[in-house]
Parts: sequence; structure tokens; C-alpha cells
Amino acid sequence: MKTTETTVRFDHPFHIGEYEDELPAGVYTVEEDEDEVLDVSFEAFRRVRTILQVPRGLLNSGEARSMTISPADLLAALSTDRATSEAAAETPAAELAFGPPTISQDLTGAEARDIEKYGITCTPKTTYQVDGYRYGSLQDAVAQAKRSANDA
Repeated sequence: MKTTETTVRFDHPFHIGEYEDELPAGVYTVEEDEDEVLDVSFEAFRRVRTILQVPRGLLNSGEARSMTISPADLLAALSTDRATSEAAAETPAAELAFGPPTISQDLTGAEARDIEKYGITCTPKTTYQVDGYRYGSLQDAVAQAKRSANDA
């Protein structure tokens, strides 16, 4: 299992998913747990859980809280927050920024639902470029660089 932590910021109080509590504006950590999909010829992960961490002191109880949420509910809450900020400031919406991209602001509602329904995630992959070619492995890139140096 792989866990990715990202940070989201809400500028206004918000509700998320089926939770009744209104959460205050603030910075929250989102944890996404993913299992590797085996028996495929490429690296793939399936999201199995998304958790919103509510920091200590943000709730009236003063306690920290972990809330299991859907990525679509998170996207909806962030979009509503940005739209509220945009209307107040009459400026373009700020880009949704939370870590390695698993959800993009450019998604339509239908795309966000498909991502949630099928457990699709986007994981950044490091690539190395040598002589105009891209390599997924540092070893392969170094080997090509050495070959190119020997040919020169």
C-alpha cells in the first residue's frame, strides 16, 4: 500500500460529503491510500481510501479528527470554496493545489464521478531525458549518456 499526503486550504467554512459538521476554514491534510495493481505491464494504483485530517483545535471539541471522504466530495467542497472566494474577490479562481496530482480542477463533474467510481488516480512519474529520448529508469538514462559520451 502507498499513502500520499497532500495539503488543501479552505478559505471559508465548509461541509464535506455526508458529514453534518461544518468545518472551519483552514489548512487540512489529505491522505490517499492506494494499492498497486498487479498483473499489468505498467505501474498502476487503485485508490482504496481518502482521509481528511482535521487538525487539533479546529473543532469545538479541540480534538483532531480523521474523516473518510470521497475524492469527488473533496473536489466539490474545494470548487465551492474557490467559487465563493472568486465571487467575493471578482478574480479568477485560484488553482486547486494539492500535492501530486490526483484530482485536477480542469475535470468536469462527470469526469470527477468517473474517477471516483472507477478508483482512478494520477501519479506523477519521474522521467529522465538524454539525447532527446525519455527514460523511465535512471539506469537506462545513465547507460545512454555513457554510450553517447563514448561515441563523441
